[in-house]
Amino acid sequence: MSATEQGRQVGWGKADLHIHTTHSDGIHDLERVLRYVEEQTDLDVIAITDHDNFKGSLLARELAAKRNYRFQVVLGAEITTRQGHLLCYFFDDSQFRGDYKMYKPVETVVSDVLEAGGYCVAPHALSWLTLSLGEASINKLIALKLPLSAVEAMNPSIAARVSNKQVRALNQSTWHLAEVGNSDAHATQHIAHAYTLFPGSTAVELEQAIQAKTTQAAGAFMNAGQHLEIAGANIVRSWFLLPASHLRRGASNLLKGDKTKNQRR
Repeated sequence: MSATEQGRQVGWGKADLHIHTTHSDGIHDLERVLRYVEEQTDLDVIAITDHDNFKGSLLARELAAKRNYRFQVVLGAEITTRQGHLLCYFFDDSQFRGDYKMYKPVETVVSDVLEAGGYCVAPHALSWLTLSLGEASINKLIALKLPLSAVEAMNPSIAARVSNKQVRALNQSTWHLAEVGNSDAHATQHIAHAYTLFPGSTAVELEQAIQAKTTQAAGAFMNAGQHLEIAGANIVRSWFLLPASHLRRGASNLLKGDKTKNQRR
């Protein structure tokens, strides 16, 4: 019987590497998210992946260490590329202290991540309900030898559900990427609704499992009621507050210009 079928075997860890806070379009603040993970879940590893910034992720790592929480925090962000969203992890945070410049070609972002010693995961791939990498974009990355490390084979949102079977089939037949499960939570009650099982329990062992393709995606899709319970607050943040923030950042980038060839912010 597999780890997924049993829920969690002895010696297997549990991770959720796709969680949002009020640093982007999540409806709960970082401290509430971390308390929930500590008190209401059995997660061993998490990542705060706010849109186009590492502020929440960096602060989460600091707070988790300061308060001696039992789980580990992986640095991460969900970057908006020209081709769709991309989950990015294990950045060298000396290079990425705040915001990341949006709307770069996906191959440029992947190259940045690999150069900084990190890795990338395709969230809610192929979905037409949200900004997502399509089949052609993923194929291009593989052809350019800029490989993604994993694909979300389980994301409980409606946006991911519409393409889930196609993603799993393409990964099995063509991409051969590690498979992960993530909640894509925008509220605390959705954290760990989907998750990744892996041999071990630490962030380092999780990264090794992704590289070895020994991870397993688990969880269940959310129903309409679970989506609706946060819909109003999430729409305000994702349709109005977050775009306004992006517009301000875009205008600031245009005014400042790139100061150096390798500037990433």
